[in-house]
Formats: sequence, structure tokens, C-alpha cells
Amino acid sequence: MLPVLLCGAAARAQVSTDIKLFCRTRCANDYRGFDACYAECVSARTGASGAGAGQEQEQDPNAVGTDPAHGHAITIGGLHFFPIGLFNVFPEDFKSVKEAGFNLVYTHTSCCNADELDMHEHFLAEAGRLGLKAILMPAFPPERIENADETELRLLSRAVQRRASRPALMGWFLFPRPLHNQNISPEQIKDIRFFTSQNDPAHPLIAAVSQQDAIMDYMPAANWFMVAPWPLPYYPIHMVRDQVRAAVAAAAGQRPVLALLQAHYDTGIFSLSFGNVRPSEEELYNMAHQAIANGAKGIMFRDAHGERMDVKRSDGPWRALARVVSDLNANSFIFNLKDSARKPVLDPPGAPVDLLLKEDENAYFLLAVSYSRRHLDIRINISGLDAARVEAMPHYLRPDLFVSPPREKDAPGSDIVPLQDYTRRAADKDSGQRNRLRKFDYSDKVLAFEMRPIDVWWFRIEKPGAQPGR
Repeated sequence: MLPVLLCGAAARAQVSTDIKLFCRTRCANDYRGFDACYAECVSARTGASGAGAGQEQEQDPNAVGTDPAHGHAITIGGLHFFPIGLFNVFPEDFKSVKEAGFNLVYTHTSCCNADELDMHEHFLAEAGRLGLKAILMPAFPPERIENADETELRLLSRAVQRRASRPALMGWFLFPRPLHNQNISPEQIKDIRFFTSQNDPAHPLIAAVSQQDAIMDYMPAANWFMVAPWPLPYYPIHMVRDQVRAAVAAAAGQRPVLALLQAHYDTGIFSLSFGNVRPSEEELYNMAHQAIANGAKGIMFRDAHGERMDVKRSDGPWRALARVVSDLNANSFIFNLKDSARKPVLDPPGAPVDLLLKEDENAYFLLAVSYSRRHLDIRINISGLDAARVEAMPHYLRPDLFVSPPREKDAPGSDIVPLQDYTRRAADKDSGQRNRLRKFDYSDKVLAFEMRPIDVWWFRIEKPGAQPGR
């Protein structure tokens, strides 16, 4: 949404880039609407009237907002911030979570009786001490607001305001489940959002859904939006890209979309027949990059339903997830770069591969993500790019953990791994292949390379005249 035109003294005042960025950040989630808030903010900071004319205030280092010029990339203190979060984690594990490379945490604790408020206080204090951002559940369930008398409403308001003042808070989070009995309707989320924004206009309300057909119903109810696709082992892994693409399209450039990804055992009814399944390291890595390639502005990982991952162990599932997060951190500087207007061309057309092209002043960064369980021979025409040099960016390859369906049994169009293949996975271990570079051909402005099943490739394409070391 574009800011409104200013008139009078504010129109004549010089509006610096810093002021514009600050006001965009400050007003991204203001309950009065962006235009009204932005006009007031710019007027105040340019000193169009009143004392202190022309004096700028310092940017709040904890201000939460988005950058519309970069597809509503999330900002903290006016700086781009790509959330990499862990769902349902507790303060005693924050140190291990921080060391693994996460920067966002959430605990599934309601609000706002005395015990819950004390837990939130401890949660925010410990997150802030370690430099983590946090999201919390707002006043919940909805009936707590709907049935509150004046005294109760004042208590709830003070509870929200108190938590809003904590530097670690990034936003408020709700996870409605349309297929569950205790569902929250879009109208109830709007009521919670209105109540929350009255007491805390500076932090967004984030709503998440796991059903793609619920996206359009719930999208307008929240400031930010999150999808929660959990495909394995019953659905194709490209459920991730399908849901993220649908949500980004529904957001229509008005709000960021995040992805809550599966990192847990399934504990639903199917587990009674097939046992519990946890995604492999390759699947975790692929699902994260599917989300990024299709426009997600942040990622969270969720472990078992209502259970906690053992972050104290140096092996097993936690070690695999920590390795994935480490690689995401290594490339996180790319995720919030601007999308390039130039488009690489995939060959063959329609191959089950998503491409994402980012750029800065020195290079293009090309991401290729396969959401197929087959081996693919891929060619990408980059003749539209000014390329001085092309290199594959290092990341790990873990064939010792990967099990794919035999080719002769792979039915046309099938992307579901037979359940028996999950039982043949090797135990998590360091294969010694981390950061191994793979071979590719580059000639006549065409990249040619093989993609393993659910493979991910990053390329850095240096521009002519690029500065050394950038």
C-alpha cells in the first residue's frame, strides 16, 4: 500500500530514506491503517509543526515491521530479518537453540491467568537475554475477551501492554484448526486482533493454517500469515510449495507469508498402522528451500505434537535439524535481497523445479529446488544475465541418508515415498560430505547439471566489475 500524499508543511519538508523506512516499519501493523499512521509519523519526524522541527529520533532497535519494497520482508529495527524459528520450545533450552542458529522461539502457552503471565514473563526475559525474538499467544480463548466484564478487560489490556513492552517480542500467534472441534473462526481472530492492536499497535498478529482451502478465509483476519504444510509420509513433499504459493498469491503483496514446517513424528491416526515418521535431513532442507523459493519471508520448524525435541543430544534428529539451520543461516543474507527482474529459463519447461533469482550490486544468486523424487537432468538458460563468472555455492550432500523409490516402481506422476522406504533410512551421522561441491557445466550461457531426488542447488553468478570479496 502506498503512503498518502502529504500537504502543507509536511509536503515541503525533506523526507529522508531513514524517516521513510522508520515510518513504514512503525505503521506496518497499526490498527488505524497504514495511510493514516504513515502520514502522522512522517509529519512528526520531519518536524513540520511544533517543537523540535527537523530533528530525527533514533530508530527503535526492536521495532517490528515489513519492507514493501522487498516483498514485505520482515524488519527489526529497520533492518531486514529472516526468522528461523523453533516451535514449542522452553527457556531452559534457549541456549542450545541459539547456538544451533535459530533466532525465533514460540511456546504453546495461552494467556492470561497468573501462571501463564509468569511463564510469558520468564520466556520473554530469557529470550531477550540471549538475543532471540519470540512470538506468544495473545488473550485466548476468544471467549475470554467476549465474556469479559470491564474489570477483566482492563486486566487483559494491561497484560498485553506489559508484554508488548518487552524487547524480545516479535508478534502474537494463533493457530486455528478448521478441522478440529475447538476451532477459532476468522471472525474471532479479527476480534482478538482488534483487541490486541488497541493495546499493542506495534506488533503483528500472525495466524497459521494447515489446510490450503482455509487460506482465503483466514488471510484477511491477521496482519501476517503462516502456512503449516506437513506432507510426510502420506502426501507429496511439494505440498509445501503449493501452500506457500497459494498463500503468497492470496496475500497479494499486502503482508508477509511464513512457513511452519514439519520436523516431527506424525502422531495421528495413521501412525497406529504405519508407525511414527520424522523427515530426513534432506527432506527438512528441501522443504525449507521450497518455502523460500516460493516467497516465504520466514521459517519455523515444529517438532512432535505437544512434545519437545531433545536439544541436549549431539546426535539424532536435533543434530540433523541443527545442520539444516546452520546452512540456512549461511545463506540467509540472500533471502531478503530484492528479486531480480531478469528471469532464467528452465529446460525442459515444466520440470518439477522451482527457480528463485535474487541479486545485489555484485552478483545474482540462483536457487534451484527440485520437488521430485526422481533424478533430473536440468538446463537453465541465463543469457538474460550479465555473467562474468558462475560458481556453485557450497552446501552439503547426504546420499547416505536418502532413500528414494526404485525407478522401475515409480509410477508416472507419483511423488509419494512408499512407507517401507522410511524404515530403511540409515541413522543420522556425519557423512563427511558437508560443503562438497558438485559438478556442473556452463557454456553458451547455459547451466547444465543433474539434480538428485528432492535436490537443492545454489549458484552465485558474478556480475562484470564486481568488487573483490563481495
